[in-house]
Amino acid sequence: MEKLPTEPSRENLELEINQLLERLDELGDLYSPELAEQWWAVEEEARCGKDRQKAKERLGDFIKLLESAKR
Repeated sequence: MEKLPTEPSRENLELEINQLLERLDELGDLYSPELAEQWWAVEEEARCGKDRQKAKERLGDFIKLLESAKR
């Protein structure tokens, strides 16, 4: 029988968000005034947003954007 995908546990989700926040800190040299508002919003949502899965996805997408700009 095929298992249905399950939601990550709250603890795992928080761990993944914290790892992404650490990665965001590592990319601090890419901080610019043009990105300030978006950076703040994404980081704030990751730290205290109610929809944790959505916050994780947005944070991950923002990090991908920064990493692609770094290349």
